[in-house]
Amino acid sequence: MPGNAAAIQPELPDVTADFLNALASVQSLSEILRDHPGIDSRQKQRFIDIILTETQRMVALVEDFPQLPISA
Repeated sequence: MPGNAAAIQPELPDVTADFLNALASVQSLSEILRDHPGIDSRQKQRFIDIILTETQRMVALVEDFPQLPISA
């Protein structure tokens, strides 16, 4: 694991973009489910499955990302 923030810096944009993309998917699908209560049950299940997958991806990103050193 790198010992300084400079070594981690190149990874940060990729992790941030991946996290934001997953979060946008979860938000969009949640809004669709909220705004369209009569949606087909197969479509609803597909959206729920995607939400769960994206949530798991965000958890993995957070767990796998090295801890940034605290600087004053």
